[in-house]
Amino acid sequence: MEPFSTSTTLIRMSSLIGGGGRCPSMTALQYARPDIDATVSCVAIGSRQLITRDCCAPKRVSCETLMSQPFRKLIGLLIRLNIAALWACVNQSVYYGGVNDVTPGTRRPGGRGARERIERTAARLFYRNGIHATGVELIAREANVSKRTLYQHFASKNDLVDNYLRGIEARGGAPTEKGLDATGLPARERLLAIFDLRRSEVVRGCPFHNAAVESAGSLASTDEIVRTHKHEFTRRLGAVAREAGAADPHLLGQQLAVLFEGATAMATSLNDTAPVVHARAAAATLIDAALADESSS
Repeated sequence: MEPFSTSTTLIRMSSLIGGGGRCPSMTALQYARPDIDATVSCVAIGSRQLITRDCCAPKRVSCETLMSQPFRKLIGLLIRLNIAALWACVNQSVYYGGVNDVTPGTRRPGGRGARERIERTAARLFYRNGIHATGVELIAREANVSKRTLYQHFASKNDLVDNYLRGIEARGGAPTEKGLDATGLPARERLLAIFDLRRSEVVRGCPFHNAAVESAGSLASTDEIVRTHKHEFTRRLGAVAREAGAADPHLLGQQLAVLFEGATAMATSLNDTAPVVHARAAAATLIDAALADESSS
């Protein structure tokens, strides 16, 4: 096995464990291996080597020597003397192989709020860029976490996609769908509010529709979430239609759901909100006709 060089100065141990002359580690080493010069002192913990500043006569010490019984006794001695101080100094001063792999002032990514950052980042990227175009590497980088941390919270990318959709549903659906719950608005206006799609540089439409298109049947759990959401959305439309006084609230709810789905899909394809504007006008005609039928009956 390749021997270690003891010529590199890393940490002055004599100041940690009593100093004032020769370091106790040198005494222990000389007693254990008299063939090694007493001015050389080194400690090995596993495959890592700590060399004292007292190394006046550099030697090459093999791994077999470092892992020998005398060295294990030496480690025990250091623990009894002041291992806490040694460890504090090692954290600040030890370099492995002559290279410091920790940049001062930096910290490892992750920590508190890692899951929340992952969820927010995934939601933004999935909606803006698409599910297939967004890899876990990009999510981890944008969320300032490692891939390992990401997978500690989500077993797979599919789980992250499902969590993204469930999060939207838990918040009342897509932004336009939330208009159904707008308190203070008449029921008719709440039905029309689902077509108030905000202008943006990139029109992405309904996140559930987009997920279904990208899945194309390959993501079973995602498809189930989308179907469940669409059924619930249609039911909510029917409930508000009933509140508005529609003659056939179930039928009106179905018609408005189809209008919404088609309009948002076309807006996404054209990157233009005009289809949603036209759908809103058509929806107003349907709603007024349904309310008129109720009034005449």
